[in-house]
Amino acid sequence: MATIKKRMAAVKKIFLLICFVVAMHLIPNLALAQTNLVTNGSFETGNTNGWYVVNLNGATSSVTAETAADGRYSYKIVHDPKDPEGCTPGSDWSSLGQNILGKIEPNKLYKFRFAYKTSYQRDNIFDVRLGLANSSLLLHSSHIIGLGPVPQAAYYQGEACPDRYPWYPDPYQYMLAPLIADGKWHYIEAVVSRTEAFLQHEPYLAFYFDYGTPGTIYVDDFQVIPCENIPPTTTADLPDLVGGSEWYTSDVQISLEATDNDGGSGVAKIEYSFDGQNWVTYTAPFTMSTEATTALYYRSVDKDGNVEATKQKIIKIDKKAPSTIINLKRVLGDNGWCTSNVQVALTAVDDISGIAKTEYSFNGIDWIAYASPFTISTEGITTIYYRSTDNAGNSEVTKEEIVKIDKTAPVITVSKPENGAKYLLNQNVLADWLAADPISDVFSTTATFPNGRAIDTTSVGAKNFSVTATDYAGNRTTETATYYVHYNHSGVLQPINADGSSTFKLGRTIPVKFQLKDANAHYISTAVAKIYLSKISNNITGPEQEGISTSAATEGNLFRYDSENNQYIFNLATGNLSNGIWQIRIELDDGTSEYVKISLK
Repeated sequence: MATIKKRMAAVKKIFLLICFVVAMHLIPNLALAQTNLVTNGSFETGNTNGWYVVNLNGATSSVTAETAADGRYSYKIVHDPKDPEGCTPGSDWSSLGQNILGKIEPNKLYKFRFAYKTSYQRDNIFDVRLGLANSSLLLHSSHIIGLGPVPQAAYYQGEACPDRYPWYPDPYQYMLAPLIADGKWHYIEAVVSRTEAFLQHEPYLAFYFDYGTPGTIYVDDFQVIPCENIPPTTTADLPDLVGGSEWYTSDVQISLEATDNDGGSGVAKIEYSFDGQNWVTYTAPFTMSTEATTALYYRSVDKDGNVEATKQKIIKIDKKAPSTIINLKRVLGDNGWCTSNVQVALTAVDDISGIAKTEYSFNGIDWIAYASPFTISTEGITTIYYRSTDNAGNSEVTKEEIVKIDKTAPVITVSKPENGAKYLLNQNVLADWLAADPISDVFSTTATFPNGRAIDTTSVGAKNFSVTATDYAGNRTTETATYYVHYNHSGVLQPINADGSSTFKLGRTIPVKFQLKDANAHYISTAVAKIYLSKISNNITGPEQEGISTSAATEGNLFRYDSENNQYIFNLATGNLSNGIWQIRIELDDGTSEYVKISLK
């Protein structure tokens, strides 16, 4: 009895592997070989030769051909509810076992497969429990043929039960696989591998029936077939890149497609990840929109649990154009004008793909690659066009900067009063001047007298005139002129000849007379006039001396005004002089002098 129980435990281990569901995504693609390691897997001999058979707690089993439409044999398990006590109270079971563990090589994959048919329902679930003693075998995938992965599969940790079942000295593992209770034949497949050295317990297959519920199940066509390690192949379909760039400038839609090798089990799933650790099952094309350099990892898994070696694509997305900033180094004048050369520096920023080039133009057509700051020295208005392009090919919308340069002050032309010009007292002279600026234009002017207005000639002497002009850039210039206002002098009057031909007797009093008028021929009576004399010897003029008057009405060498004759008069005494030629100088308060010569003998 103990031997039977040990064999039954071994059988349990084998078929735990069959329904061990879910880890298929970690294994490469598999192609089935044709060698079945199971002896009498279809009960061809009409019996259980080569199998260990254990029926406990009311279960019975036998080989029968009654259920097969084609007369083939299958293994029939019938259960009669009992109420046993022990490690599995409330259930009975039957198991098949076969010593094939020694045929399974470590670290290789094998496909376990069997057929079943049942109408038994236990709350709509029929359990096939596939035991795995000491975890010597690992399940990689399981599914019902035609229906995909086995639903509701779960690992179960059994308790040690050495008193009732001495072959369970340690806790054991098995997996619960619900069966389809529709009275039709179905296949269950499982892919397993042996990861440890051969252990004392063999895999087993156990059919558990709930206490109190009768039921029958038929099983047939057991196979354990070595698998080949051929993974699926996955291709990623991405939009074409433009112009040899490594960057996309819009969202990227990605399609993944996988194919399995000829004779393989077929693709079970495709999955992708953005970190190589957290995987997402691929169901339909997806879109990447994040602007960055992103690694896309992808792979496929076939139905045998083979996992393709992870592939990778680097996807670079930059949808935004760069931004260029202009910086002007200049002396800023007024009204946006610069009064110096302007140094231009361009700085471009792109946080995603980086800057490929920055360029500028002065007409928006002919572009110059920007390498370093450049200088604009031409006076006038210059438009700088500038833009940048990033490594993804995004081009910035062209920007403009207006640079206005005026380094030259306005030009002032003064026609009247001219510098050094002489005008008569009360003469009507109109100011005539012009300020011009060919660059920014004249903004403002100030002048001693506005253009077209009369200048000051109401008094005699030197007069100053100025015009200041400022252009829109703030450049300023000033032009000045000095003019003189004089009396209209009549020249000396008789008895002195104006040509210097007069000769007088030494000691005689000589009346020196003249008249002064303004520009309007009005007599001037308020002028200040003085007389000076100097002797000329050998054409050399000697030192001056004040003239002496013989008239008490005259003070010093000042002329007095004779209002009756509208003239100035000085009665020159000659008694203190000597024979010869004398020069008379009449000095006026308008800054002028009149000269005349006389001879004394």
